[in-house]
Amino acid sequence: LEAGTKVKISPADQATKKIAGDKERRDDLLTKTYTDTPSSIHVSGTIYAGTVVRVADRQTTFHKDMKGPICIEKRKLENVTELVAVNTLTASVKILTNEKRTPIELIDGFELEENASPT
Repeated sequence: LEAGTKVKISPADQATKKIAGDKERRDDLLTKTYTDTPSSIHVSGTIYAGTVVRVADRQTTFHKDMKGPICIEKRKLENVTELVAVNTLTASVKILTNEKRTPIELIDGFELEENASPT
């Protein structure tokens, strides 16, 4: 190419560039959204087996029913961050098996209500 020659970018390359920029902005927004602010979920009834619960950047799946009232929260216990279920009547604490997830993994599989298919 000679100096001053204009290179034409194909529409496919333009679209690829735009998508990459959009993905980068989305990832940046998601990272800023999931901070270490206190979060909890209060359950007055029963959490049924197979239920997936996400609190902040942690996720747990219940394999057995758990009766409420309980509060599921993220706590640091002995320098390890855990999800715990606190019985609000007895104050007993149960550590829940959990895993840390990236913001992208946390929203993977979810759809906005306006786009969700009717059931």
